[in-house]
Amino acid sequence: MITGLFFSCSNDDEIRIAGLGDFSGNYRLNFVDNLKYCYNNDISSIDLVISPDGRFKQKFFILNNNNECVLSEILEGQITIVSSFQFEPRGTILYDNSEVVHKLHLPESVDGVHNKLEINLTEERAKINFYYYKTIEKNTDS
Repeated sequence: MITGLFFSCSNDDEIRIAGLGDFSGNYRLNFVDNLKYCYNNDISSIDLVISPDGRFKQKFFILNNNNECVLSEILEGQITIVSSFQFEPRGTILYDNSEVVHKLHLPESVDGVHNKLEINLTEERAKINFYYYKTIEKNTDS
C-alpha cells in the first residue's frame, strides 16, 4: 500500500495544462483587427507554421501606399504555454533576436487539436487579434 501511495504521488517532469492539445501545424490568417496589418486573399497561403516543439515562422502583411496588402516580414520564434483559463490555454510568443513578447490564446481543443488561435500584438497599445485556422492536410497516399 505504501508503494502504491508513493507512485501515485510521484511527479513526472511533464507540465500538464488543462485544455492544452496539439496546436502545431499550418495556419491561414483569417482576421486582422487593425488598420496597419492586413491579410492577403490567396486562399492557399500558409501564414503561420508551428512545429510540435513550439517553434514557429509567421508572415506579417501590411498595407502599402497603394492600399495593397503586401508581405512585410517573416519572423521566427518560440511559443510557450503558461496557463489555462477555463480550459483555454494562454501563452507567450517570443520572437528571435527581439525582446517583443506577444500574448497567445488557444480556444479549447476539439478531440485534442486546436484549430484556431489568437495572437494579441501588445506593442500597438490596442487590442489586435490575428485569428488563424489550421489548414487541412490532405493525404495523397493511396
